[in-house]
Amino acid sequence: RRQTCVIVQINLLQETKMMLQTVILAVALVTISGPVAAIVYNLCQLPEPLTIYGIDTNMPDWLCLIMAASGGNTTLVAGPNSIGSYFYGLFQISSRYWCGLNGPGGDC
Repeated sequence: RRQTCVIVQINLLQETKMMLQTVILAVALVTISGPVAAIVYNLCQLPEPLTIYGIDTNMPDWLCLIMAASGGNTTLVAGPNSIGSYFYGLFQISSRYWCGLNGPGGDC
């Protein structure tokens, strides 16, 4: 039983690492792609651009995350929160660590 738990934990760590790598890749692609037109995607439109940018595994999870975070709105800006951070785009990336309000900020 202990061995099974360890294997499950290792699998979860590997999945988490892969999801984090995918998010970092998505942020990098969005950041370097330059100015784009404002788009509000519906659930049926989202799989195509995600696949183009290499996010093609765990598609239902990504669709759920995007629709919950931004409703598919590529230009959504939310905030500020209690510490003054804003959140940007489909994934609602935080300005505390990534992009800032009027251009690059954080680690962007």
